Amino acid sequence: MRVPLACVADAATISSDGKLYIMGEFNCIHSSSLPVVWEEMDYVARLEFDAGDERDLQIRLAILDPDMKVIAPPLEMTAKLGEVEAGVAANPPLVMRIQHAVFQEFGQHVIQLRVNGKVLASTYIHIVRRPPPAAPA
Repeated sequence: MRVPLACVADAATISSDGKLYIMGEFNCIHSSSLPVVWEEMDYVARLEFDAGDERDLQIRLAILDPDMKVIAPPLEMTAKLGEVEAGVAANPPLVMRIQHAVFQEFGQHVIQLRVNGKVLASTYIHIVRRPPPAAPA
């Protein structure tokens, strides 16, 4: 089991024929003050499975602060994959909506994807302090 693609975006959708559309991928949020509240973003991944991989999936998505502490209750879901022919990899897309994310400190935050208890991907969001605007002369 592998994750060749993982990112955060303003929005993502999966078409009826399985195409993954990603709009506004980002990894940096600029703010002059804390906390930073991001109302909505999508976590996007493409999972890759082989014929011998587990079919019943427990998926967990957590946001960690710079000290690697979970900052909100993780998102969790289950999925069951269909059978895959030997020698053929299945690569279903995954989109999980994150709402009202609150970042209490500046620095690098991690969005961690676990499948069946194993960390498969870590995506980073940098909360960057924006200097205050210069006073008019």
